[in-house]
Amino acid sequence: MKKKSLAVLLCIALTLGTIGCSNGSKINTEKTKTATTNNSQISSSKNEQEVTFKRDINKNGVEENIKVIFKCEVQEKGLKDAIPIRAQSYEIHVTSGDKHYTYEAKDISNVIPDVKFADFDTKDNYIEFYINSEGQSDDNNSAIYRFDGNNIKKICDTAGFISEYDREGKIYSEYSKTHDKYAVTLSYYDINKGKVQFLNKNSLIGKKLQYDNSLILFTDYTDKSKSYKSCIDDNSGKEEVQKVISNYSKYSIVKVCDPNEVLTITDIDNTYHGLFKEGKERNIRVKVKASDGKEGWLEWLNGGD
Repeated sequence: MKKKSLAVLLCIALTLGTIGCSNGSKINTEKTKTATTNNSQISSSKNEQEVTFKRDINKNGVEENIKVIFKCEVQEKGLKDAIPIRAQSYEIHVTSGDKHYTYEAKDISNVIPDVKFADFDTKDNYIEFYINSEGQSDDNNSAIYRFDGNNIKKICDTAGFISEYDREGKIYSEYSKTHDKYAVTLSYYDINKGKVQFLNKNSLIGKKLQYDNSLILFTDYTDKSKSYKSCIDDNSGKEEVQKVISNYSKYSIVKVCDPNEVLTITDIDNTYHGLFKEGKERNIRVKVKASDGKEGWLEWLNGGD
């Protein structure tokens, strides 16, 4: 009898213990709206989200207190398709010793309320941090900031989200490489030179490309004032694909490449489009030779306005 009672009590204790572990953290999170991950803290209110960190971001051996306050849009309740919370402005606060520094970013579209730290160049005296924004029409970018001990400085806005970096000053975004099987590097941001660097086209000529969708190759004589896009969504159906192709003059199209057709780079031009006269890394124009020997330009491979 005693053994049976002890067994029952043990089961009850285990059950209560399991309930306490699974629900306790959930109830605590819902009440305080605060979660801690490593040395960061996230706090939310109705239209603000605040993240705080303790990091040595100027490599002087002393941790700074970093706080970013995101001014978020209030989301309507009851929406079937919930829109992720996004901010339209934010404030950066850094406290170093007894001094306080502030930077305010306004009129930004669809900021993701999160902060990422990166030591882009291990040889310098800084650990940068960056904040991603989705822009107005899928114009993703990462805003990079640096605290130099005296000021919070914005280093740059990358075209596209940061995807990787080499820890020697080269930063690659989602638009730095072609989005195909070979992922050929076309450009990168050099944080030490403070500008985008385009790879010499002579080093790119002869490299292969292979996309898993159909592509339109355009002639040399396209109208610069018009929009040309090479990528075709093959899943949209034959009729829709034909509509896309028929939008262009037959004199502007060399051919439509098949999915997975191997293409060879023969030229690069990042200054063609009217808006990008000084060069832009997002939609670099790439001339290729198809498997049948025909040559044409791949246009607007990464999309956007």
